[in-house]
Amino acid sequence: MHPAIAPLFDDLGSGPPDCVLLGDAREQLNFANLNKALELLLEGAPLIGIGRNRRFREEGTGCWMPVPF
Repeated sequence: MHPAIAPLFDDLGSGPPDCVLLGDAREQLNFANLNKALELLLEGAPLIGIGRNRRFREEGTGCWMPVPF
């Protein structure tokens, strides 16, 4: 997830994940993390998408959100 929103999830603990949360990932949306997410999903973990927007603007540049994918 993006470092700016990471503190919002501090209270979740550091145990093994039991869901896949997809949202503001930016550079963290890479094949390694997608493969980890896929393994969790294949094991039955729920997929949770945050946000409803498909794109946003940052520093004057359009950016895609991963949620529609």
